[in-house]
Amino acid sequence: MMFRKFAISIVTALTVFAINPSAKADDIEIYFGNAQPVNILLVLDVSGSMGWSTRFCDTDIIDWPYTECYPTSGEQSRLQIMQQALTTFLNDLDDTARVGFYSYGGSDIILQEEVKSLAELDSGITHRQKLLASIAGLTANGGTPLGKTMYQAAEYLRGNNDTFNTPITANCGIGNNMILLTDGLPNTFGNTDDDDIEAITGQNCPSNDAGKQCMQQLAGFLASNDQVSGVTPSNVSVSTIAFALNNQGARDFLQTVANNGQGTFTAADNAQGLADAFAASITSGVDQSQFVAPSVPLSQSNRLSSGNELYLAMFKPEGTQLWHGNLKKYYLKNGQIVDKNEVVAVDANGQFIDTASSAWSVQDGNDVAMGGAAQAISLPRDVYSNILEKNLWTNKNKIQLTNNKITRDLLGLDASVTDDVLDNHISWLYNLQTPYDTNGDGVDDAMINRFGDPLHSRPVIVRYASDIEVAFVGTNEGYLHAINPANNSGDELWSFIPRQLLPNVSQLANDSGLTDPSNRIYGLDGDITVYHFDDDNDGLVDSGEKAYLYVGMRRGGKNYYAIDISERTKPQLMFTITGDQATYDETRTGALAWDPVIYYEGLGETWSKPIVGHMKWGNQEKLVMVFGGGYDSDNQDNEDLVAGTSDNVGNNIFIADAITGQKLWDAKTDAVSGRSGDDISSLMTNSFASDLAIGDLTGSGTIEVIYAADTGGQVFRFDIHAPSSPSGSTSIKGAKLAKIQGTGKTGNRRFYNKPDVSFARLQGKTIGMVAIGSGYRAHPLQDGTVDRFYTFFDEKVLSKTFETSALSESDLFDVTNKITDVEGEERFASIFDIFNANKNGWMLQLETSEKVLADSVTINYRTFFTTYKPNNDPTSCAVTVGDNKLYAISILDGRPAFGEFDSNNNGVLDQVSERSTNVNYVGIAPGFTVLFPDNSNGNDTSIVSYVGTEQVCSGNKCDFANELQTVKWRELTKSELEEIKNN
Repeated sequence: MMFRKFAISIVTALTVFAINPSAKADDIEIYFGNAQPVNILLVLDVSGSMGWSTRFCDTDIIDWPYTECYPTSGEQSRLQIMQQALTTFLNDLDDTARVGFYSYGGSDIILQEEVKSLAELDSGITHRQKLLASIAGLTANGGTPLGKTMYQAAEYLRGNNDTFNTPITANCGIGNNMILLTDGLPNTFGNTDDDDIEAITGQNCPSNDAGKQCMQQLAGFLASNDQVSGVTPSNVSVSTIAFALNNQGARDFLQTVANNGQGTFTAADNAQGLADAFAASITSGVDQSQFVAPSVPLSQSNRLSSGNELYLAMFKPEGTQLWHGNLKKYYLKNGQIVDKNEVVAVDANGQFIDTASSAWSVQDGNDVAMGGAAQAISLPRDVYSNILEKNLWTNKNKIQLTNNKITRDLLGLDASVTDDVLDNHISWLYNLQTPYDTNGDGVDDAMINRFGDPLHSRPVIVRYASDIEVAFVGTNEGYLHAINPANNSGDELWSFIPRQLLPNVSQLANDSGLTDPSNRIYGLDGDITVYHFDDDNDGLVDSGEKAYLYVGMRRGGKNYYAIDISERTKPQLMFTITGDQATYDETRTGALAWDPVIYYEGLGETWSKPIVGHMKWGNQEKLVMVFGGGYDSDNQDNEDLVAGTSDNVGNNIFIADAITGQKLWDAKTDAVSGRSGDDISSLMTNSFASDLAIGDLTGSGTIEVIYAADTGGQVFRFDIHAPSSPSGSTSIKGAKLAKIQGTGKTGNRRFYNKPDVSFARLQGKTIGMVAIGSGYRAHPLQDGTVDRFYTFFDEKVLSKTFETSALSESDLFDVTNKITDVEGEERFASIFDIFNANKNGWMLQLETSEKVLADSVTINYRTFFTTYKPNNDPTSCAVTVGDNKLYAISILDGRPAFGEFDSNNNGVLDQVSERSTNVNYVGIAPGFTVLFPDNSNGNDTSIVSYVGTEQVCSGNKCDFANELQTVKWRELTKSELEEIKNN
């Protein structure tokens, strides 16, 4: 079976690598400027009634001491339930969250624990542990001095406490929160308490209503004004929780306090509901107007194929867990992106015009949430999970209220949760309706469908008939959506949310504010691969043909899911590969024993896009799934990680049976060292988060070589040696091709991108050229590192042997600046200078903090890649938009190579600055994309290129395309093969 992939031919008569540039942009810290973690001050009621049960107790008809109100055998008190809920809430928070709490009951108003980072240590005990211990020691007694407590809590936050300093000390905090919990109205308020609050607010309030009006005014003042001199922002949002409080007047009062305090009001009467209420009360003070424009990289299905339809995945960053996302369809006409009315939809900077109308939509313009698939989805929906069997489309796996297999345990809910709360969570999974602010005035004025953010997932299009397509895309809500574009529909055929992600629903449904920019919940955020057994080569999944979809989770987890999509409305789960022991263990026995989960020890977060193709395995040709070992976020997210530190997971390469998921090979266990004296396993020290590059060198139609790059700045090559006899076994030899990570912060270079492999015939040899750029994708705002773009010459790839040692930077020619030749002429270095210096490649030094955060693509000896450089200002709270560039350089020697970058219009690319041009992309620019429009519908442009939605060139101005053609993997002639073998 030949590969059904497309490639760009850069050298005639040579089989080339599939060029499939990824358009990833990582990570979300760029959307928050220099944001600091949230401050959370809990104000907890421990009055006497907190010793009662949560049953309604009418004190108007029950006499003191209210014996009937206390818990009976088997019941918990309100205090015990609060303690249980706070344990859940605090354990769910990220280490960076800053939390403290007051307790109040009678005359005892006590700051039990200051607001500090949960991870902060005191005598070997974390602040989280101290909080939990203090909460466990609370007792119920006395009245409800809520107003006086709120005043004292406000003074602590404002820096007016005689004993403790304010916790609001850092500029750019994403939120300061006061969360008031009570089971009753305030009933204790001193004669001078109103004076104290009036001194803060400057307003008059009475003392004869137990402080209710004073509290409402104080909440408004705290939320609307900075509270600490010299700290911006330092306003405080005030949220309220009514716990086991059935008095409607009391609830209305607490609602008003929350409204004035620009916070949330929540009611709860059980542990899970109360834990959810605490989470929902966290509000973010991030200014929505600061966020950058939506991310809209082009669909993978269009990058190197013909057609006039564009599917764009997009998202809008938010200050909460839920980010709006969408999938929209546009068209190509005469080199321009146009809307459904054939009107240009994108301006010169790549931003959507306000009057544009995507397919399936009325005018949706530049509003991510409006229009598109998000608003085309209608009820009833078919939402499935892997609950009871592999046939996902059956009622047993359907997310619906009538499915009694959707239990509290399945959704990660406490056993005490009521049926109503359980039903609400199920409904949230099924019903997408959410309030939305359509005009940007800060007030929600419409109900629309939510569609999670496809932060890194890119849509893939599968054709089932000439007029029937399905667009697949994943989101961080956890869904894989199957969208039906036919008949201008855009409606959803079905969606799949893995069972392992269902427990996220509690936090997502609350949509709480982020306690820290890094504390997001992720879902099904990896890139998607589809493999189609196209028996008749018509590009359509015909009846009887098989099509398989593979998707990873990226930061959402350590799983890969394989789904049979041969019948577009009847998805079947093929298998799950996991690096999580618990995910595997739960399927060994009992109700989940049906689930084909395969454990891969050492598999990290599944960032690497799975590559599916045929490989000669023993005496057969087997369909395999090849992928990197994943990402070690525990190590690599640490900006202070010392260069050379080994990772604990992800430092492996895996090959799986693409039908069953069973592991066939892993590099650390099974690879044979391709270099004498090397132990290949011990050299694989860091995680392989990037996509792998695979190649077919002999026209066999099978994978014969794998290139892989890791987060430790290393590049490896693995050669597949088919058995020489029918009874033999496949051998895979590997060796380190290059290592470029230096020392200290300036030299701590990492690879997150796929090796970009092409070939050239130079000095009588066919040489593999491995291009790749370094950059810290997990922390794009990091400064101080000097990253590079590299091209390593791999002269022995065709002979399946290796140089005696791995390449280092000393083996590369530095082409950053011009050289002066023997005749005194200043010029760019050439490939001959590189060979004459006995170098095995070259490197281009980038500016300090400039990073390569997307894959490069090489076309006709020209390599295109984008870079991102943050314009960091440590004193600014504004979003760091940063600067993006597009480079176009010769793969041979790094000189400028694209005529459109001729800055002085002299017809000669003779300036160092002409290697690149600025890109007007807001955020991190994705990679370079080449499209080939279909000329059958009146298009007058045969080629167009983009970075995101900003056009780079079209038609003849794409001068790199003079000999450009799309080709399929093909077999070489005998003479071609003989020439390769002889050289």
